[in-house]
Order: sequence, then structure tokens, then C-alpha cells
Amino acid sequence: MRVFAQRRPLKQCGLICMSLCMLVAAVLALVSPELKGVDNPLLFKALVGHLGLPFSCLILVVHVKKLCFPRELLRINTTGIYDFTSMLSPGFIAWDSIAHIHLQKLGASTYLCLDIHELEAWKTTLNTRQQRLVQANLNMGYSPVRIQLDTLELPIDAQELLRHVRILRASAYEIASHV
Repeated sequence: MRVFAQRRPLKQCGLICMSLCMLVAAVLALVSPELKGVDNPLLFKALVGHLGLPFSCLILVVHVKKLCFPRELLRINTTGIYDFTSMLSPGFIAWDSIAHIHLQKLGASTYLCLDIHELEAWKTTLNTRQQRLVQANLNMGYSPVRIQLDTLELPIDAQELLRHVRILRASAYEIASHV
């Protein structure tokens, strides 16, 4: 048994539409012979057209790639939790490092929260930005690792996910005790 999550495809489609709008605006700024109502047409063409065109193309390519080739952002199996939901995510967290798992609701968002055994030793495995995020979470009274579930396309709801996580964690300890 394993649980995994990817990005929401509808969000990616929205970002593709926005980048297409930026691309159209950049092309129109470049080919428009007369820009009425603009104080400095050359500056406008340079900023919106020449800089906007490659920028909007880059954004379009990135989001089309994310839509066509989705990657797992969250994978939970018998070895642990793989969190790649953001650039500050800790990556792999082994079950022996996790002391407690619970859900936390803040406003409209739901988080899967992980408390860590031997936190100071675990923090040394993280880069500086990740350590700052962990410390900020602790300073605000939250768990060191919080995974926002609302941004993910999950096959089950948050309570069911928590139940599956606890089952996977228990089975991991069962497997380790038989080895």
C-alpha cells in the first residue's frame, strides 16, 4: 500500500491560460504601430514586448511541461514520507525520524503535520533555507514539518490520508521487527 499525490491539473491549465495572455500582450506590444495613451512607447515596447515575450514563453513551456509530465509531490510508503511539495520541503523523512503525525486546519487549509524525534540532529541534514522554515514553524508553535494538502490532487480526503499514513507507519515498524 502506498499513497501519492500530484499537482492539480486545473491549476496548471489556469496558469497556462495566464501565460498565453501574457504572450499575446507581448506580441501586441511588439507589432502595434501606434501605442495611444502610453507616455513612452519605446520603453513600453522594450519592457512589455522584448522582455515579456521570452518571459511568457518560458512560463508557458514550464507549465505545459508540468501538465504533460506530472511528478509525484508527495509519496508515502513503508520506508517513509517523500515530500517534494515545494523547494523548501525536506524531501525524504524516514519513519524512525517521525515522532507524531496529525492533521491541522488553519483557515481553509489542511496540513499534515509531522513532529520529529531528535529534531536538532535531523535539522543538520537540511539546507539553510529548510532549517529556517523548520525554525519558523517551531517559533509560531507549529510542528516542524507541515505539508499543505489542499494544493495536491489526492485520491482520498485528509482524514483517510491520516489513517493510511498511520497504517503504513505501523506496517513499516512491523517489517523492521521481522528483519
